[in-house]
Amino acid sequence: MPPPGMPPAGPPPYGGPPVGSGQSTNGKAIASLILGICSIVLSCGLFTGIPAIILGRMAKREIRDGNGSGEGLATGGFITGIIGTVISVLVILAIVIAAIAGA
Repeated sequence: MPPPGMPPAGPPPYGGPPVGSGQSTNGKAIASLILGICSIVLSCGLFTGIPAIILGRMAKREIRDGNGSGEGLATGGFITGIIGTVISVLVILAIVIAAIAGA
């Protein structure tokens, strides 16, 4: 038994506030990062890189306006989307130049 005026020792009672109940992460930021990573890893930058760039930009705007968190995710998705798109364009150019040179 604790002394009078002291709270009981032990875990907090059920029904307390959940841990980390702040703003939720913006879904567009998460999608942007996933698509950006896929654009590099799967070498399909034109199909996943461009949507990553668009979603990253939209997410950053929404986060700036106060709708959720995850600005780092949005920035990462935006940057990886750009990298994946540039890599895909360079590969396509290399294939075209090789086809022209070989013809």
